[in-house]
Amino acid sequence: MKHAKLHRLSLEERIQFNRKRIDKNKGPLGSHECKDCKKTYTRKIYLKEHIKYKHEPESWKYKCPICEKPYFQQHRLLSHVK
Repeated sequence: MKHAKLHRLSLEERIQFNRKRIDKNKGPLGSHECKDCKKTYTRKIYLKEHIKYKHEPESWKYKCPICEKPYFQQHRLLSHVK
């Protein structure tokens, strides 16, 4: 649907349009499963983020200078160092 046409819809029609668009991007509940821990996600992007942050520590860019434990967020490293 073109952007200009969206503005001519009533509020209820816009809500329905957005619900359909969101539902189209989601899979069935739990349709994307992590092969390592069996946790499930409704969207593939959520599964990819989970894998990166929970199962791929080599991709984490913050490491403790003392023990070399990896972290994917700087604030977690700073909490560890304190």
